[in-house]
Amino acid sequence: MIKSPPFLQKGDLIFIVAPSGKVNRNYVINTDLLLKRRGFCIRMGEHIFSEYGRFAGTKKERLFDLQQAMNNPECKAILCARGGYGIVHLLQDLSFEFFKENPKQIIGYSDITALHALISNNGYSSIHAPMTSHMAEEGEDISTLLLLDVLEGKIPEYEINPHPLNREGNETGQLRGGNLSVLSSLRGTFLDFNPQNTILFIEDISEKAY
Repeated sequence: MIKSPPFLQKGDLIFIVAPSGKVNRNYVINTDLLLKRRGFCIRMGEHIFSEYGRFAGTKKERLFDLQQAMNNPECKAILCARGGYGIVHLLQDLSFEFFKENPKQIIGYSDITALHALISNNGYSSIHAPMTSHMAEEGEDISTLLLLDVLEGKIPEYEINPHPLNREGNETGQLRGGNLSVLSSLRGTFLDFNPQNTILFIEDISEKAY
């Protein structure tokens, strides 16, 4: 059974960390302000603005910030600043010892799909949702507002017009998925998932056929 980390309340602490690509400082600062307006407390990873080639710091620095957030008992959610590439370097070194004592919501998409896979394999749900570039540029648009609602336990319902090729019926299952390119790269690894009883969702657009 997949467990859901506790939902957030006003005043709860959210960590913003950069476990993958280097980040735009303005995106992070504007997101910080947006989340504070919603009533959350924000703490940033120590190395969030570090740069090491295309990455937000060395592997050691990125791992330190993510592990510190996962270990912190006061932290209720971890917002990944961006995806890109790099999270896969950290996954085999992450410890879940303290996370399981104080599970928290993990937020991100794109490259962060691999972290979602690891979280799921450890028995917890996570949130495939906007990161700092979207939140800073789009402000409180529908995607950002839905994310904030989900963090507070207000789960949305969706009604989507069917495609002519849809097979009508009712089904339940574990919602899994993420970025198509990342999911493809995880096939056959310890981060792959069993497709049985799975409802698959895919995020990808205009990606090169790697």
